[in-house]
Amino acid sequence: MKRTLTILLILISGLSMAQNYKLFNANSKKLFSDYPSPVNSYSISFDTAYQTGLDSVYFNYFKVCDTIFPSDSCVFWGSGMYCHQQNVPSWIGKKIIADNNSNYQFFNLAGDTLKFGFNLNTSDTLVFYQDLTQKFKLVYESSNSLTVLNNIDSARVYKIIHTDLSGNTISSALNQQNIIIAKNWGLTQFFQVDSFPQVLKPLSLIGNVSPNGGLFEITNNNLYDYQIGDEFQYHEYGGPPWASYNRYRKHIILNKTITADSLKYNVAEEYFEVDSLILHLDTISLNFNRSTLIGNIPFELFDGSTKTLKFIDYCGGKYWTYSINSNNDVIFCPYDSCWGGYDTQGPPVIENTQFVLGLGTYNYDAHKVSPPPVGFWMGNSMNYFSKNGNTCGSLMRVGIDEYSATNHKIFVNPNPASSFINITSPFEFKNITIFNMEGRKLISKQISGLNETIETKNLSEGIYFAVIQFADNTIATKKIVIIRNQN
Repeated sequence: MKRTLTILLILISGLSMAQNYKLFNANSKKLFSDYPSPVNSYSISFDTAYQTGLDSVYFNYFKVCDTIFPSDSCVFWGSGMYCHQQNVPSWIGKKIIADNNSNYQFFNLAGDTLKFGFNLNTSDTLVFYQDLTQKFKLVYESSNSLTVLNNIDSARVYKIIHTDLSGNTISSALNQQNIIIAKNWGLTQFFQVDSFPQVLKPLSLIGNVSPNGGLFEITNNNLYDYQIGDEFQYHEYGGPPWASYNRYRKHIILNKTITADSLKYNVAEEYFEVDSLILHLDTISLNFNRSTLIGNIPFELFDGSTKTLKFIDYCGGKYWTYSINSNNDVIFCPYDSCWGGYDTQGPPVIENTQFVLGLGTYNYDAHKVSPPPVGFWMGNSMNYFSKNGNTCGSLMRVGIDEYSATNHKIFVNPNPASSFINITSPFEFKNITIFNMEGRKLISKQISGLNETIETKNLSEGIYFAVIQFADNTIATKKIVIIRNQN
């Protein structure tokens, strides 16, 4: 929900002071996720904050309402005066009222009040919510030094007790969970308020601004955090009005250089058109400005694009995934805090992007539904990656590929290699031949036994394939990557 600057300019300076065991201040930007297993993101970034008497009042950013609203002040293309207001409270409730004595009031969507007093003495108990069947109590347990986002801070630890009205324990997701307030980092462990008590979801801090820590922004620096040996393959496609294309492109990280401003990678690249048998090989450089901003708190804020930040499983490895879906056909009217359509002079360009931290741009799709030559479609999606021992997807190739016509196991170490490789197997060797990516034979050697060392110091940096024949005349192939100056 967007406000005029008038409200923001009358903020009392005290609302922006240091935490000092306060949950937050007017300028706080905090990111929480499900506890103990992260799934979704929950941001704090106050849309409005002001002081009334001795109380400070905070409104978190607002979500867009699904229901159509008849505006008296806004006119939109296609829908007249109908729009969608950005007035739905986010996860932390309708508003928060705080006084100078560490008393806080939170309000869920039903209008119920959750009353907290964080000035308790050790073992003191306070009922912060009660209805006709249950009550939730707050117990002050201790003050300790805790690690918050990899930083040591003093913290006050409270425990939630969930019981029925007779005092019998209710074994819920919040019972025995902690609320933690750190001296410098503020609120670090809490729960979802808007749908409380129907939904009982503990949350923990994973990112913070001022002080900065954890996941508070996505930049090229953490998005393209590649390591030597990482492999990625992309499916690139596109259609008219430009020339249609349909290809696969693979990158293997050979070297990494970090400067104050940039990330630089030396990359072995191979690509081929889907309707071609020609494999193109090259060594290229990828350069990224480390500070280029992709997204920040509040990650979920609708600003004409729908955004989500989720911790997603990719073949057994979990990565934070930031998705942005843009229809490019809505505009904001501040008079009623409303979003509605505007005339794009034809069908809008629809864009969908997924950024995965550590993998880069995982998926990008853009299209415009219209007859030629106006309409088009294009995209780039990652169909395979291998990173930190996690391999995911299906590798598409032409030419030589890794294969095994036998169940014989082969181990190559080191790989990537520099001056030599050790090849071992529990089965007897007969010979080995090493080819480059163009199929040229570079090394051929008769070998025997269960292990062999092969010198590779005369091979240039790049990708090679070792074809191993066993004593029983079965054959297997292994890919080898040669990298110089490994650290």
